[in-house]
Amino acid sequence: MKNLRRILVLVLLVAVLASAFGMQAFAAGARNPEAYLPYSPYAAYGDEYRNCYVSFGDSISAGYDRYENRECIGYMPTPATSYPSIVADTLHCWHYPASFIGYRTTELALSLGIPVENPDLYHTTGYAWMYEEDGLCHYWDGSEAVPTPISFGVAYASLMTINVGNNDVLTAPLSLAAGDVLEAAENYQENQDAIAAAIESGELCEALASMYQLMNQLGYYKEYIPAVLARMEAGFEQIKVNMPKIIAQLRSVNTTGQIAILGMYNPYAEMTLTDSGLIKIGKMGQIVCDRVNAYYKELCEETGCVYVDVTDTESYADLNPGTVLHGLGEDAHPTHKGHAYMAKQILDAIPVILPYADVAEEAWYRDSVDYCYRNTLMLGTEPDNFAPDEYMSRAMVATVLWRLAGSP
Repeated sequence: MKNLRRILVLVLLVAVLASAFGMQAFAAGARNPEAYLPYSPYAAYGDEYRNCYVSFGDSISAGYDRYENRECIGYMPTPATSYPSIVADTLHCWHYPASFIGYRTTELALSLGIPVENPDLYHTTGYAWMYEEDGLCHYWDGSEAVPTPISFGVAYASLMTINVGNNDVLTAPLSLAAGDVLEAAENYQENQDAIAAAIESGELCEALASMYQLMNQLGYYKEYIPAVLARMEAGFEQIKVNMPKIIAQLRSVNTTGQIAILGMYNPYAEMTLTDSGLIKIGKMGQIVCDRVNAYYKELCEETGCVYVDVTDTESYADLNPGTVLHGLGEDAHPTHKGHAYMAKQILDAIPVILPYADVAEEAWYRDSVDYCYRNTLMLGTEPDNFAPDEYMSRAMVATVLWRLAGSP
């Protein structure tokens, strides 16, 4: 029977084969903003309030990279090539950026008005103006009549993404461990300032090289590595304390908006500290990333958030792998291709709420309908009716193929 359900399979097969054989004439259709709107808490108030996206995170979501976007320090419009901008443009929504260089879960919690015991800020950020003397962020608290920017954005958000953890377990331990080991060392402050500047710029690889060289010069190498490991473990424990509080705070303001938590990727998987390759710092980092990602997956299952796997993100470090000390590794931030991949992972991970009454949850073809609706390939015969048993006309087939090709 030539019904729509079987044609769906054919359409998807064409898309898969086109992708497999590199046929660039075919591509997924344009994303359908309507597929993501049901999460908006104010969708009934009209188009102006139907779709808002808030991106929380560190320098990655701020769009920083040392080559083209060195000025993207946070709390400002993100570059067009960054994943938050791609997501916002795809969904045709208002974007509220709330990401800052150097942010850990600790700083994110503070910026959401969550008290943090002994915050242990690991470097002087440029965001001290955000906080009151009590350490809480006055950008969160506000009256209903005059909401503050962060709480206002969260209240209207149909989507919130959280991309933190890298600085908790990878970057901050470099500086904090040095403070643990070198408090009595000569010229400590001079070296610490230089290293802090490198860390603040987001250049983890160069910062690690500076730390390694400093430890060798001062004879503290043996003490430093265990101190870094201890700080990494402490950072992981702090993630487990802060993240549930962060999610709870967002949910206290917005009960329907989708919250997506991005995992970590390891830009230095093959990196070593020495030419001999004996000290595989990249492998150690992979273990840390895997632990954080496993925790984020578990947390998402417990809280109803969406976990986004970004382990295959391309970074500038991937383009020029090597040791830290020889041919200093590239920037760990995503390339344009990496950002595009992260945006796709986010959009693919968010569940779609189908509006069709005639497509049952358990229908064998539901995933195909989901794909067609998500990518604006087929939108049904009526707003709430997909008509999966109807015959498909040649004009409908032509329309789907045209949309698959990117609507040229």
